[in-house]
Amino acid sequence: MLKTAVLPPNGVFSHRERKTLSDEMARTLASLGWEQVSVRFPGTLPLAHNKICALARDPIQAWLNAEGRPVVQDQAKWLVPQIKER
Repeated sequence: MLKTAVLPPNGVFSHRERKTLSDEMARTLASLGWEQVSVRFPGTLPLAHNKICALARDPIQAWLNAEGRPVVQDQAKWLVPQIKER
């Protein structure tokens, strides 16, 4: 079971604490039997997260993150039927 992380008094987790939390989250998620899908967006800027969720708060972000729309559409094709089954 995933433990609740308590923020230290200084508000910053140490490198070891972050690594431990990250490892525990990865193990817990892996135990759920999820299918992991890797997506690669070429480029020099670290914008993959924004592209994966197709972030579009304004026209510039919509243009920058347009590559992520097919990813979001594919996620929706899988997710919507799962939700309807519940």
